[in-house]
Amino acid sequence: MGCAFSEHFLQAGALCIDFCCRFSCFSGGTNKSRLLCGQVMSVEAMVQTMIDDLTAALGDAVKHDKGNAAAGTRVRKAMQDAKSAAQAVRAQVQADKNA
Repeated sequence: MGCAFSEHFLQAGALCIDFCCRFSCFSGGTNKSRLLCGQVMSVEAMVQTMIDDLTAALGDAVKHDKGNAAAGTRVRKAMQDAKSAAQAVRAQVQADKNA
């Protein structure tokens, strides 16, 4: 990844660290203020971040509906980020259950 702290936790199955690093440090996620690389996020915080990011994507969805192709690209990226974030939440909940 690029975050030494995340490597340790990824081996232990704490994918929320991967979520933090991917969306705040590396992929240019839209809500960087909530995500700090190297800090464990609660599942609640992960879900709230997803909600905030999807809410932010609504503006681009409106622009897409009016025919703006570039906005459609941003909406598709937001949906892909949401899919990745949802998978990280699922993995964290599973890891918490198995701990």
